[in-house]
Parts: sequence; C-alpha cells; structure tokens
Amino acid sequence: MGIRTPARLLIVLLLAATPAMGDTQAADTAFDIGNAAFRSGNYGRALDKYDEAMSEGKTSPRLFYNMGLAHYRLGQFPQARSAFMQSANDEGLAALSYYQLGVLANKAGNTSEAESWFRKSRKRADSSRLRDMSTEALVTIGAPPSEFQVLLSAGFGHDSNAFRAPSDPYLDLSQDPAVQVDPVEQSGAYIPVRIGAAFSNPVSTLSRLVATYQHRGDYYTDSELDNANITDHRLSVAMQRYLDSGKSGTRRLGGEIFFRSHAETNFDRDDGLERFDDGASIADRFDFSAVGAEFSLKNRFGGTRYEFNAGFSQRDYEDEPTASPYDLDNFWFEGALKLPLGNNSRVKVGYGFHDRSFDERRARDETGDASVDNPTLEYRYQVVKLGIRHRFSDSVVTEFTYSYTRRDDGFVGYNDYTRDRIEWDTNFDLTDKIAASIEIDYRDQQYPNAFAFDDPTQPQKEYQDLEISVGGVYRFTDQLSLRAEVRQDSVDSSDPRGAYDRLRTRLGVYYRF
Repeated sequence: MGIRTPARLLIVLLLAATPAMGDTQAADTAFDIGNAAFRSGNYGRALDKYDEAMSEGKTSPRLFYNMGLAHYRLGQFPQARSAFMQSANDEGLAALSYYQLGVLANKAGNTSEAESWFRKSRKRADSSRLRDMSTEALVTIGAPPSEFQVLLSAGFGHDSNAFRAPSDPYLDLSQDPAVQVDPVEQSGAYIPVRIGAAFSNPVSTLSRLVATYQHRGDYYTDSELDNANITDHRLSVAMQRYLDSGKSGTRRLGGEIFFRSHAETNFDRDDGLERFDDGASIADRFDFSAVGAEFSLKNRFGGTRYEFNAGFSQRDYEDEPTASPYDLDNFWFEGALKLPLGNNSRVKVGYGFHDRSFDERRARDETGDASVDNPTLEYRYQVVKLGIRHRFSDSVVTEFTYSYTRRDDGFVGYNDYTRDRIEWDTNFDLTDKIAASIEIDYRDQQYPNAFAFDDPTQPQKEYQDLEISVGGVYRFTDQLSLRAEVRQDSVDSSDPRGAYDRLRTRLGVYYRF
C-alpha cells in the first residue's frame, strides 16, 4: 500500500481561501488561471501562470503550496520540495506542507526524514482526515505511532442565577400548610475547567486502541455559592477498527468500556442551601459513579451515511439514610441516516430508544403520590429526529434539527411527557483565525397526566425552555485559542418552582498539546 498524496482535496481548500492583502489584480488573475489549468491537468501552464503571479508581486503561501503541487505532478521533486518548504512557514498551511514533504522524502528513500515530517503533520493537523492520513503514512513506512494528546481549557465566567432560583415569589402548595416563598437569585463568578486526554496506539493497520479521560468542572469563587459547583470525570478504553484503508472517520466500528464519577449538590433552588429529609442532610443525593459499555458503527454506501450505537450503564448513587437512592440501570440504542441533498446540503433522520430502570425509586400514582407500595420506577424514552445541514459557503454552515420525545413512566403514566425540541446552530469562519457561532435551543415539554406541585387541584404540568448562546474563537496558533461565550436560558412553567432566567458569560483559554 503506497502513501497517498491528497492533491485534489488540498488544492480545493486553498482555492477557497481569501486572496492575500497586497496582491494586485493582475497577480490574482494569473493565480486563478493557474489554478484552472491545474484542475484541468495542464500542470506546465499552471506553473507558468504561478510564475507570472509571482512576477506581478504575489508571494502568498498558497501560491507556493500550489506551485509545489504542480511540480510534484510533473515529477519535479526538488522544486516541489523547495515550494513546500516555503508554504510550511505559514501557520495555516504547515500541516499540509509537512505531509507533502513527507511524501517527497519517502519517494527519495529518506525514511527517517519522512517519519519526521509525517509526525509533524499529524501533530499540527486540524482535520481528522489529515491526521489519519499522516498516521497511515507512518504505518506504511514502518513507524506506527502512539499518540498522546492533551486538551486544557480554563477561564473566568459570571453566572446571574447560580442556583436556577424561580423568577417570581410563589405559594408552595407542596407543603402542608402551603408556604409563601420569596426566592433569591444569587449571582457570582465561577471558573470553568475542561481537561481532555487521549492515548491512541495502533494495534494493526486498520485497528487502534484508544484510552481517554475527560473532566468537566464549574467552580464558583464565592464560598456562599459552593453548592453550585459541579464536577464530572469520565475514563474510557475503546477498540476502534476502520472499515476501509482510507481510515475515514465515517467508516468505523468501535467498542468502549467507560467509568464515570459525578458530583453535584442537592440544593433548594429557592435559597441554594442543601436539602434535608427528616432532619438529615441529603445534599449528596445526586453524586454517583457509573460503569458501562457502548458499541458504535459508522458507515456509508455511496453518498449516504448511516450510524448506530447501543450501550448499557449502571449508576450507583450516594446512599442517604432517609431517602430512597436513585440507583438505576440505563440501556439505549440509536440510529441515524444522513442523506445528501445536492452538493451543499444533508438531511438527517434518526431514531433512539432509552430505558432507565431504578432499583428503589418509586413510581407515582394518579394523584402524584410516590408511595412505597407503588412499583419501582422505569422510564422509557422514544426519540425521533429530523434535521438538515446546509453549507452556504466555505465559511458559513448552518444546521436545523427537530426532535420529538415521548416518555412513558412504566406504571400509570403519571410522569409521562412529550417534548418538542427545535435546535438551530450556525457557525461562521470569519477569517483564518476568527470563528463565531450562534445556537438556539427551544424545548416544549408537556405532562398530560401530571400536575403542578404534584397537586391534583393544580394545572397540568408543562415547561417551555429557550436557550440562546453566542460564542467566538480567536486562534493564536494551532494549539492556543481564546474562546468567549454568552448563554441566556429562560424557562417558563405552570409549576413556578421550575421557572427561572439565567445568564452565563465566560472567557477562557484553550490549549492543545
């Protein structure tokens, strides 16, 4: 198996780039004519036009890169090497240029030099395809790599309503007698921390063993807001097998075992204080550890992609002496088809089923009472999704998804609900260094058999949740970027305990090595 040179893919990417400032119109015209000649296979004319563009003052890294491709096609390997060395000085083209330099070194029989270039390309690559191609090249020349990558993100944020306190005063009808409650919205600063680490080791040409660790934590700087802290850890070991020699991420079979630990405080949202039951604290009731396994398949036939995953997990929650634990078994399977719609659009159709069976938690009867005489609770979810993704240009991509969820509580249906969800995401690549995104997520959740406050005299329970997020990224280098986000969450409900407004802002540094 030889080492591939992805000339067609890479030349298209470079042709789509914005012209460099300072290039004259004559130089740009010659460059465009050269690119057209390259696409038609006339590499000699392409080089003539690239030389003409240089004589008119164009010296952009894209020009050198395209010249290297043309020299390569003509078998002029020393000239190609010289051109790729120049384009490698550009941060955005470094990984592509390193890969091509590796191809040239391998053709010249310099295996050790080729290995060095391919390793550099894999380390600097932003796209999974280029990273996989560099890995494949290393395997081909007899230097299969183990890869260790770490992602670190930390920043500073502000939360306007750390405990999601209800927006307005209300009469709590769940108490006997009813109590007037005046919730207090508490705001403060927090530090969002994200850590990811992955170790990948090839087992064979088409298989690899991958171990990953992920940590997510939000840590509030004010001690009075400590109950809002959330931490989550996940460790997994997976075996992945590619289904073709191209090692495409869209054709892959995988199996994974994972372990997870989660900690958050069970607090009263009205004041942020930990909850008590019969005089004993149940603040740790939401802490859990979990173990599970998941199987996944991604494949395609023609332009149609299909995906499937299924899994099982067991959650072991913190035991509380006065309250039944939330321990549960979770089983799921999901499938999706992604169908091309023209050159720039894709339709996605999906279905999922989830089953959550609790060990001791009791289902509620028709009146909302969770008596110990009732059977243990089992939630069954069915989800149908329909989405469309469209690329307006090389810098603007948008995706719209509608999903319908139906939940059955497995008993008399008190906690059944239906949920309509609409998601709209748009991403903008404004320049090589600046990107932005807008996300809108709306959910309408209706409980046909449940009541506000679980009181039969109250209206049917329902929730409407609108979340809007605006984010931006500034990339200093391939490894270092600055990220900002503003997220507004507004929830309305017939049960006033669940209605709130919350604004979160954060600014953080993201580093990969």
